[in-house]
Amino acid sequence: MKKRVCIAVILVALLLTGCAGNPAIEILEQLTQSSSQDREDMAVEEDKAEESQEPSREQKGAGESHSGKANITTKDSDSKNQKESIEAEEAESQEEDTDSYVRGTITEDGWESEYWNLRYTAPEGVFMLNEEGLDAVMGISQEMVTENYTEQQKKYLDLITLYEMMSLSTTEDVNVVVSAEKLMMAGMTTEDYKNAAGFQLRLLEEPVMEIVDDSKTTEIAGETYSILNVLAKQDGEQKYQDYYVRVSGNRALCIIITYTDDTADKATEILEGFAAY
Repeated sequence: MKKRVCIAVILVALLLTGCAGNPAIEILEQLTQSSSQDREDMAVEEDKAEESQEPSREQKGAGESHSGKANITTKDSDSKNQKESIEAEEAESQEEDTDSYVRGTITEDGWESEYWNLRYTAPEGVFMLNEEGLDAVMGISQEMVTENYTEQQKKYLDLITLYEMMSLSTTEDVNVVVSAEKLMMAGMTTEDYKNAAGFQLRLLEEPVMEIVDDSKTTEIAGETYSILNVLAKQDGEQKYQDYYVRVSGNRALCIIITYTDDTADKATEILEGFAAY
């Protein structure tokens, strides 16, 4: 399967500036209602599942009529299953220990990450999405990704992508999205990741992504980031996207600032909002 880089995040950033769909506030309201309904439906399904798992009186009676030998066999089986469960948990714990990644924290007026040595403070007129809002907005990316990728590729995106934060203006014409991707390829450098991102952007059918410049780097909080300057075109509209990417260990950080001609100055303020942790 070909590697898919930050595509869900890219599409959401475009959507929130109006290049790929409805206005952001309208979408958030729809998603909030949908999220509440989903939680109610989930609760009903859980109740049904619990009821179906309760053994009937006949089943209980049949179980109690088993011989002592059958009971011994059951105990042996339970002991074996318990041992296997413990071993699986230990293996999972060891696997988690090898990955030291810790997600950043969203604050009232920004975001901070010790892992990436970054702290973001939203400039005036730009606001943070809280955890619930972030989860809701990222849900819309699934429908948009469907237009470009198969079901298997969408599941792959869900597996490797972690959304850190999103900050946007009330006028919906500028935003920043930060995501982290778990790299499945050993030895990948920042330059490799930037090239992979550019390759995937060129494959998008809608919106059309034109790579304006991919030759620059910049310093953010004392670390070097590679830059992709992109022009996104759809339905006669166009938006700019600046990608700032960096690889650390088995993770890649992707900062995407989306803006228009009229909000280029605000995009600069957003970038200046990033500082050392």
